[in-house]
Amino acid sequence: MDFLKALYDFADTRTVGNWATYINQFIFTCRVKNLSPVTLNGYGERLYYLARFLEGKCVDIEDVTAVHLREYVLELIGSVSTSTVNGRIRVYRRFFKVLCEEGVWTKPNPAASLKLIKEERKFKEALDPIHIEILLSSIPKHGFENYRNYTLILTTFDCMARRKELANLKVEDVDLRDGLLTLKHTKGSKWRVIPVGPKTLKVLHFYIHRYRKQIPGEYLFCKSSGEKLSDQHLYQIVSRVAHRAGIKAGVHLLRHSGATQFIRGGGNVYVLSKNLGHQNVATTEIYLHMNRKDMIEQHAKYSPANAVKL
Repeated sequence: MDFLKALYDFADTRTVGNWATYINQFIFTCRVKNLSPVTLNGYGERLYYLARFLEGKCVDIEDVTAVHLREYVLELIGSVSTSTVNGRIRVYRRFFKVLCEEGVWTKPNPAASLKLIKEERKFKEALDPIHIEILLSSIPKHGFENYRNYTLILTTFDCMARRKELANLKVEDVDLRDGLLTLKHTKGSKWRVIPVGPKTLKVLHFYIHRYRKQIPGEYLFCKSSGEKLSDQHLYQIVSRVAHRAGIKAGVHLLRHSGATQFIRGGGNVYVLSKNLGHQNVATTEIYLHMNRKDMIEQHAKYSPANAVKL
């Protein structure tokens, strides 16, 4: 659903208050900051639901207070996940903060005291190396598309790349001599250089020289015509291969599993943070906690005290 359009339609039909003014100012500011259409639609969704809630309470935007916002948050708790509730809180805080900064909201910021709900950290299951072996062994090694898919899955697991980074990866971004990849999240300035493992480098070398160089175009993972694959197409390729192998997996799970295996193998969290492209190492520390969970499970199983009769 186009929630941004629904939000605009809602604002345009209000005969009192300044919904249209506030929405237009907020979205304009977000667009100036070059936020993606997906992000804007997400903002539109969260604001649309808030607007409907306030309408049901006969509260105009001009009369919104912190009490109304907390009432809405309390109504959400238990009906949606904690992460969803916090996602809405973040948008409402940003919405009113922007309006205050732009000078169109002159009253006290009703979202200023709105606090995030403490989330219980959940650890996602990761694929073990044996699962990656099953995935790879299910792909025939002959023909361009087969070997492309084989190389794609191994590269994603080893280099922990995002879908958009894989879609934007060009042949010239692969440094076979030094074993490096230049990953670009978008066509803009976001990029990073990461190392490639020896096994993956060997596969990339064979793929490029045996198959990819015979096809026109500049993108590493492409169609047989040389046309670029979209990030959605890449997701479908991985999901299809995984389904045939009897495993549920996508590009993000391969990235997550690669990061988990890196830590389990003794890798440094700061190096992992750079490889993953995280802006803050705190984002990467979840993998440390996952490793700690492994340690607890292992000690429970092999505890020296297990051999002692008490």
